[in-house]
Parts: sequence; structure tokens; C-alpha cells
Amino acid sequence: MGITILSVIAAEFLIVTIRQPYTRKVRHNDPGGWLMVFVELLATLLVYSLVAIALVGVTKTAWIVLGCAMAVRLASQIMTKSWEPGWTRAAFKETWEETKKMTQELANED
Repeated sequence: MGITILSVIAAEFLIVTIRQPYTRKVRHNDPGGWLMVFVELLATLLVYSLVAIALVGVTKTAWIVLGCAMAVRLASQIMTKSWEPGWTRAAFKETWEETKKMTQELANED
């Protein structure tokens, strides 16, 4: 349990530390792209490996934890399609305005 908690915190910290300058550079909150997918997979592999080996040594437990972590991270990447860019601010604002308009029309019908 300690391996997982420590690894998750360390991996997420590393990913955010790498992602933050990149998102500022491209001026997009969720830029997507394959670079960030590979960075997150590599950070997960690196951190979980180091923490598991430091805490339990090169044992079967370390390999199981590492395999599970990589499977979960890969499944997460696939399910969220993180390589696709997120909404731009303009697209979000436009959709929000449409939603407000539709809500107002539905409220006026009653």
C-alpha cells in the first residue's frame, strides 16, 4: 500500500512539473499530443520502478506493482484519448453561451 501511495504522489508531481511549462508554451490548458502521452507513461514507469525497488528491492512484488501501474496508466490514456487536444477557450465560451440560451428557452416554455 505504501508503494502505491508514494508512487502515485511522486508520479503525479513529476507529470505536473513537466506538463506545466509545456501547456504555457503552447498556450492551451489541454494541448493533447503524443508527447504528453509518452511523458506520462515514462514518468509512471520511472517513478514506480524507483519507489518499488527502493522499498522492496527487485522482487516479484515490485514487478507486480509496476505492471499494474503501467496497465492502469495505459488504460487511462486510451479511455480518455489524452492525445486529442481539449477545448479551446473560444470553443468552451461558445458552447457555454449556447447552453445558457437553450436553458433560457426551456425555462420560458413553461
